[in-house]
Amino acid sequence: MLALRNHGMLSPTHPAAAFDELLGSLFSGMPGPIVGPQFPAMNAWADEHSVYVEAELPGFSLEDVEVTFQGGQLTISGERTDKAHEGIAFHRRERTVRRFTRTLTLGDLIDADKISATLEDGVLTVTLPKAEAAKPRKVRVSAGPRSAPAAGAPEPGAA
Repeated sequence: MLALRNHGMLSPTHPAAAFDELLGSLFSGMPGPIVGPQFPAMNAWADEHSVYVEAELPGFSLEDVEVTFQGGQLTISGERTDKAHEGIAFHRRERTVRRFTRTLTLGDLIDADKISATLEDGVLTVTLPKAEAAKPRKVRVSAGPRSAPAAGAPEPGAA
């Protein structure tokens, strides 16, 4: 059913008005507007050896990007500088000077001395090798000594 609105408001007698009011009340206590995706878009995943983070940074050069790891947090920051455009008037300008900072908490189980980062084709890839303490270990299971059954307990295999 299509809800008709008058200047963004439902008629108080419209069946969807109560729902609209309820929905509005759910978000009334939120601090500020709901924000869309953050910049840059990022993916993070792990395997048994490392954690990997990719960030899309189109138009950024190596000099524009900084990667730091401290206290278990990976921080990627940067700024795209404005190219000199003297004596021109823009008809449309959407690619502005942009400064950003994104921080991911990864914990202290990263070998900080072996972190590497590459920027290729507008994608920053950060490889964070796991510390030995964070890597999965195979635990050998051994047979224990057979103990006598408790008093009154049936013997194994007895029916």
